[in-house]
Amino acid sequence: AGQFFYGKNLAIATSNNFYLDGLGAMPEHASHTTTDQPDYIYLWMSDYHPDGGQLFWPHKPTPFVMCLGPASKGDDIQPEDMRAFFVPPGKGAYIHPGTWHNGFYVAPEFTKHGPVRCLTRQGKVHARLSASWAHEFGKLLRVPLK
Repeated sequence: AGQFFYGKNLAIATSNNFYLDGLGAMPEHASHTTTDQPDYIYLWMSDYHPDGGQLFWPHKPTPFVMCLGPASKGDDIQPEDMRAFFVPPGKGAYIHPGTWHNGFYVAPEFTKHGPVRCLTRQGKVHARLSASWAHEFGKLLRVPLK
């Protein structure tokens, strides 16, 4: 709600999979009640899965953005290595094992009728290695939503 972007991974068979995934404003200015439509999402961490990939394909044609970093960077990833990619309506994204990533992000004007649901698949082994941009580098990623 407001400038808080929540995610729920439907590929994980657990009830503990609803989480805060990003903010539509810097943390000190983020609001649960604003009706402002953010143009960016701020991310404080990213991760990769060494053992399997992930697929995101919206059930209804909806544009979205993903923030990705090259697998070739391994554990030497830097905030500057991450890039935003716009995925047009009717398309999806497959993330190869080892690729640094976050979730998928949808501009608020496409969520007026509720959250965007995706076909999502991932490997049975879902190990995760994370980088905390905020803690390790004192930075946040600013990702455009359009």
